[in-house]
Amino acid sequence: MKFKINGNAWIIKELSKEKMEVNDALGETNYETQEIHLLDTCKSKRNTLKHELCHVWLWEYSHVQNDNDKFHFEQVCQIVANSNDFINSIVKKYFK
Repeated sequence: MKFKINGNAWIIKELSKEKMEVNDALGETNYETQEIHLLDTCKSKRNTLKHELCHVWLWEYSHVQNDNDKFHFEQVCQIVANSNDFINSIVKKYFK
């Protein structure tokens, strides 16, 4: 499935475990190719997609994704408030 965010096109793909970049991942976000990969046998695909869409939203709106950086609770509230409609609309379309 294709979707757009912040003027950029992204793709959601389901892949076998052998084709995933991270061996034990249920989902992954590839910023270079602008793809979300979901493990095709994942039992929690809906929650995994929501998680990966959060990564995309953060990436597209220039929030630093760095293990050394911490979010302040006000930033977390802003992220959740602004990403919720986007994430749920994509999830709804994907699982139709």
